[in-house]
Amino acid sequence: MPQKQCAIKKFFCAHPAPFGRRSVDGMPSLQRLLRVAPPESVPLPVIDPPGHHSAQKLFSGSGEIRSIGRYLDWAKTPLGPVDSWPQSLRSTVRTLLSSQYPMVLTWGGDFTQIYNDAYSKLIGDRHPAGLGADIRITLAEAWGTLGPMIERVMATGDANWTPALPSRCIARAIGKRLIFR
Repeated sequence: MPQKQCAIKKFFCAHPAPFGRRSVDGMPSLQRLLRVAPPESVPLPVIDPPGHHSAQKLFSGSGEIRSIGRYLDWAKTPLGPVDSWPQSLRSTVRTLLSSQYPMVLTWGGDFTQIYNDAYSKLIGDRHPAGLGADIRITLAEAWGTLGPMIERVMATGDANWTPALPSRCIARAIGKRLIFR
């Protein structure tokens, strides 16, 4: 018998109380183990149970965007209340909020944007009004360049990358020169 199986067998033989009757080889019978803890009685961890997707939970933690996000009336945005957001949106928001790199998410036909603290510095005085708002309005001056790229990503699901172009467009839209090192 391999050493691992032997150790398991020794454990079960040395700890009879929780497992009760043994099968012929000294191991607890499968039926007996299942009767002790049937699958329906075993509590499974639940991620974001229904009715618990509050903005307080999703935007918990430190940072300006998280703080604003906790108190923003999301029901007044095209996204609706945080409780109604799909899991994919909540997961993506968690990812971008955790990033130190500038990230913006546009969601739905209304191009509603959610961004992180690093991105808020790129859009300057268009923040905090841009959070939960239409990116076509926030970056109207650059939409001629950015729009087709964002629309293509939203239509196909395929990411695109154009080095430095978005930052130049954003800089032009907010009237500042941006330098990345």
